[in-house]
Amino acid sequence: MSILKAKVVGLSYHRIVNPVELEDYLILREDIDNEFDSDAISIFNGDQELVGNIANSDKTLSVNNIKNGNLSASRLKSELNFDNREYYGKAVGVHSSCIYLEIDSENWAYINKPVEDVPEVIFKRVIDLETDTTLSNDVGALKEEVQHLKAIVAELQKVVVDLKSMRMGGK
Repeated sequence: MSILKAKVVGLSYHRIVNPVELEDYLILREDIDNEFDSDAISIFNGDQELVGNIANSDKTLSVNNIKNGNLSASRLKSELNFDNREYYGKAVGVHSSCIYLEIDSENWAYINKPVEDVPEVIFKRVIDLETDTTLSNDVGALKEEVQHLKAIVAELQKVVVDLKSMRMGGK
């Protein structure tokens, strides 16, 4: 486990409903579509509001920031694996112009859960549908099965949200 430091900038460009407070957990996601910075890392609050980005230039990350251990977005991306992952950072300094984060390299979650982690019961239901010839002839039964699977997916999504909330300290 390693604790990394970073500075969040660009706060004035984003209007958020729930301002960041000291010790809030924020979500760090790679922003591959950012037109200004190919190494951009976007920061979101617990309500999925875009708060800002990790500093990544001489204009936003001063020599003193670097001396204090803050990493640029480019450097952070070399330290952390952002492939299908989001990381959580704790706000240790909150100012009107920037936020300072501490990021635990082991505090992350998948953005899209890998297929091998989906419960076996869902795969079993799909296989049952594919092999059950009586269902394939009954459109009503198929629609009912689809609704049942949608309900399972909705429940799984609720579990994921709850787990992320718990992991972020209830924020």
